[in-house]
Amino acid sequence: MAKSGAIKTKIGEKFCIELSLNTTGFVWKPQEPYAPFELLGEEAKPSEAFGGEGTAVFSFRCMEQGTFPLSFCYKRPWESSPTDQLKTYSVTVE
Repeated sequence: MAKSGAIKTKIGEKFCIELSLNTTGFVWKPQEPYAPFELLGEEAKPSEAFGGEGTAVFSFRCMEQGTFPLSFCYKRPWESSPTDQLKTYSVTVE
């Protein structure tokens, strides 16, 4: 399943992306390279119940002027094949 979005920001300004997750071993990860973005941090806010809904929050700062793609994949951390991805999310940052 692929989703997409758009964000407007200023150079040097922090912006966050929040993605829904569940507590079954899958995590969201930004796909590298993600230049010209500086990854400031990532935080998982899991559900208290196994299999419940939670949120992954990624904080970035854009270091250049322009329009750039930023992509995420939702998969188990120990799986490396692109076919192991359950979902993807892409955002255009302007």
